[in-house]
Amino acid sequence: MHDEPDVKYYLCSSATSTVVIGYLRLQLPGFFIDEVRRAIVVPAERRMRDSDAEYQVHRQAKPGDPFRQEDFSYALKTPWPFQDREVLQRRWQLPLGEAGGMAIVGRSFEDETVLPQRSDRVRAVAQKAAYLFRPLGADASGVAAEGPGPGLELAICQQLDLGGIVPTWAQRLCSRLAVQRSVEWGAKLKEHCLRMREQEELASATTASADPTAAPPPAERSMQERPMTGQQVLDAIIEIERVCCGCGIASSGMPDGDATDATQASDALRASPTRAAAVAVAAETEAGTKGAAPEGAAEPAAVLPESGDCTYKVECLLDEPDVKYCLCSSLESPIVTGYLRVILHDVYPGDVWGALVKKEERLLRAPDSEYQVLREGRPGDPSLEEDVAFVWRAPWPFWDRDVLQRRWTFPLHGSEGLAIVMRSFTDDELLPEREDRVRAFVQKAGYLLRPMNEGRHEMGVELTVCQQVDLGGLCPEWAQEVLTRWAVSRGVQWSEDLRAHCRRRHDEGIAEEHEEEEEEGAGVASARSP
Repeated sequence: MHDEPDVKYYLCSSATSTVVIGYLRLQLPGFFIDEVRRAIVVPAERRMRDSDAEYQVHRQAKPGDPFRQEDFSYALKTPWPFQDREVLQRRWQLPLGEAGGMAIVGRSFEDETVLPQRSDRVRAVAQKAAYLFRPLGADASGVAAEGPGPGLELAICQQLDLGGIVPTWAQRLCSRLAVQRSVEWGAKLKEHCLRMREQEELASATTASADPTAAPPPAERSMQERPMTGQQVLDAIIEIERVCCGCGIASSGMPDGDATDATQASDALRASPTRAAAVAVAAETEAGTKGAAPEGAAEPAAVLPESGDCTYKVECLLDEPDVKYCLCSSLESPIVTGYLRVILHDVYPGDVWGALVKKEERLLRAPDSEYQVLREGRPGDPSLEEDVAFVWRAPWPFWDRDVLQRRWTFPLHGSEGLAIVMRSFTDDELLPEREDRVRAFVQKAGYLLRPMNEGRHEMGVELTVCQQVDLGGLCPEWAQEVLTRWAVSRGVQWSEDLRAHCRRRHDEGIAEEHEEEEEEGAGVASARSP
């Protein structure tokens, strides 16, 4: 019904059926996927674009839901003499292809408690509905020859049961109206996105021009400018661990004030007396300084150390007896904190330490990490301070990150464990920045190794990994969901690969010892023979 280079519209209908299928494809050069996505799903922006739609979200996505399932409704205004339609839908957001695309798919459902039917409207049923976002240049499967830049193709498909048969005489009128509204909808969408850009640029310019010579307040200074000792990094890592230990699957909205599941917190602490004692002491200290909260008062939002004004949502994405993974992030900041705790029953603490810090071991485990020790520890330094560099390989379309770190090793008090802590620093002579990579700043990172049994020479170790990283760029909401699922799978796979590496290297070491013993025995026997 409409076929132009930037706009295409199809309508499928029948005089004997109430079901209508509409397909609209728009080419939007110069626009970004996330700004168009926000215009479609964010209630405030949706109402700005179309105040008559009565758009509202009845049930928001639960914290930690990778598909962001939501329930929403809107009204379809129809020309006289037809009655207006209303739609109640459930929608999900999914990645699409390998080029950074995404899909918002939905389907109607019935729930009178969420949206009671009105006598002056007909309840339309969206049997299938989707918004498909693809970077310009991507094919139907989502694969693009080049990386995504400004520009996308937006395809909208809806299979709608209008709740009443449209007579033949009115079908042509409705078809023309559908084409006209679709073209207008696309134009309004572009105008809205441009207007939102202008508002954001104006707000940024106003903030920047307030006092260009004034120094930023301490809370806004970059954490990269704050020097930290190795002990300060270790203290911050222990605090991050304390926050994440209290977060479980059932409570995964801890920063939003949800109560923490006491059973899960107890189970998380039971495996490590040292960690349990630290959390207990911190809890007593807070109780003594702040006092008991008034009855019925909301819990304060959990804010990670040095998180500034942002409240980081701490989400427990995996919580099993031998592995736990938490991710702490905010759409307002490029800083992401990952927490991984694994129990490795069949490896030795010393083998894990070697796999984490020895250059030859790191390159065996991850040859594409380009891991290198740029400055080794000085003789006699109890903290073994070293400077290291490596590369994080990111999934396409994200750029690889390179990291320059200073590393220290400390004993963990109260146990025979060890802490290996790191923090980034800047030295272009030591590691020049590359145009094809983003320099990631690791604010704090740590490996906490706690033997499960009598000491380091007994099999079994609890390994906690914490990393607070400035990724060097904000990730849009849709991309954070993709990266979240990727991070969990990578974290679990990383621990499995580490375990396999330690087992293999330990077995190789035993075999080498046996060979040396056999050679020594053969040498002794040869010397004794006449």
